[in-house]
Amino acid sequence: FEILKDVFGIEKYEIALRNIKIIRDFLRDDIKETEIRINQFEGIEDIIPEKKIELRAQVSKICSMEKDSELIQNEINLVQKDLDGIKSKKEDISKKIIKLENKEKIFKEYTELKERYAKDLKTAQNNIKINEEEAKKIVLVEVSINLTEDQIREQIAEVRKQISEKEKKKAVSEQKIKDIDELLENGKCSLCGQEIHEEKRFKGELKDALLTVDSFSKELDILSKNIDMLEVNLKDLQEFTSNKNKIDLYEKLVEASKKQEKDSQKKLDEIIKKIDRLQKEIDGTLKAFKITDITELRKLESDIKENLDSFEEKIEKLKSQKNSIEIDLSAERKTQEYLNKEVKELKSGLEEKGKIKEKLEYSSEIRNWIIEQFPTLLRDIEREILTSSARDFNTFFKEWFNILVESGNIEVEIRPDDFQPIINVNGYDSPFRDLSGGEKSAISLAYRLGLTKIINERYQDVKTKDLLILDEPTDGFSQQQVNRMQEIFDTLNTAQMIIISHERSLDSFITDIFTFKKANHQTNVVKEIV
Repeated sequence: FEILKDVFGIEKYEIALRNIKIIRDFLRDDIKETEIRINQFEGIEDIIPEKKIELRAQVSKICSMEKDSELIQNEINLVQKDLDGIKSKKEDISKKIIKLENKEKIFKEYTELKERYAKDLKTAQNNIKINEEEAKKIVLVEVSINLTEDQIREQIAEVRKQISEKEKKKAVSEQKIKDIDELLENGKCSLCGQEIHEEKRFKGELKDALLTVDSFSKELDILSKNIDMLEVNLKDLQEFTSNKNKIDLYEKLVEASKKQEKDSQKKLDEIIKKIDRLQKEIDGTLKAFKITDITELRKLESDIKENLDSFEEKIEKLKSQKNSIEIDLSAERKTQEYLNKEVKELKSGLEEKGKIKEKLEYSSEIRNWIIEQFPTLLRDIEREILTSSARDFNTFFKEWFNILVESGNIEVEIRPDDFQPIINVNGYDSPFRDLSGGEKSAISLAYRLGLTKIINERYQDVKTKDLLILDEPTDGFSQQQVNRMQEIFDTLNTAQMIIISHERSLDSFITDIFTFKKANHQTNVVKEIV
């Protein structure tokens, strides 16, 4: 029965009953602590009105100081208004002075530009005259040469090349003449020492060599004269080109100077017009200001500045007074903030005191309820759970027992106080031991199945709800009772069921059959084909 109480969660109510003393003591200590906290706020109701009176006095003092500050600020505003008028007048005069100074500055710049443009004009005119005179000094002699300088240089190089080749050939012929003269003079070869036998042939060769040298000499003279002529032509052409370039340069310089003369004259005319127009503007401004020169404006600006300094000094004094009041006012406002904070904290304390009182009353009610009513409530819950479980258990127990035992003279039920089975035979209570073997097995099986059913439904932590194992459930059953097991199994609706039995008549509604056989001190398991 104690195990069933644990399964049905009854034990937790027993624990709760045992914990009532702990909770009661905890609430008692909490109530004492709460009473101590309430005592901390003793007299707070009397302090709040006093602080409010002090706060009102502080507010009145601050209002008075704010009025004084406002009066000084009004005076500052009036003086500031006059000061702004003086500043505006000073700014107006300063603008007029700046305007005149700018115009005078521009006038000076225009005058400087006029002098520079006049100087540029004169320089351009002098350059025109000088370059025209220099161009006239150059005498340009026309040359009747149809070649360019590069072409002449190429011809000179070609002639020099021809001279070089002919001089080499002439030198060869002169060496031959020298060798023949030496041979004829000695009468024998200087190399081999043999006497010459063909003197006539050598003299003929000497004659031919002399003619060749003479021919080369004449040709070289002609080529040298050609070079001289070409170099003269080149010099004349270079001189002509140089003079022509100088004349072109002077003409370009003259043209550029004329352009500069024209630009300078244009700029000079324009700047003279600007100077005249600016002078008229300056005269008009002076006339509009009713002054003869800018000095008068500067004197007026100086007088206004002195007046301005006087007003600024007065404003600074007023601001200093206002600042002093603001400093004192700031200190008084901090005092006011502190008083507001104090009143707020006192009100908060008063509010907290009320909440603590409410908590005290609540905790006292809870403590009284736990001491007086909570145990009875737990017992009622425990009793209801057991009664409800016993009622459902009794239903399953009786249903399955009646399926197994059809005899109308035996009635069974579950006693709700301890979940023990009560057996009644022919209207009289009967002990379990007086029953037959089949009746005992039927009561045991129905009890176990009913208990399993109620535990699976009530106890959520069971991990094997879909598995049922029965060991010799039909021991002592008649064949009729064995046959009724099929109905019970269908009612259980269990996903998997394991039955250990020697009863082969159960084979008809079993899906898988395993046979255990012993042989030679070993147990073999064989799956039979159903």
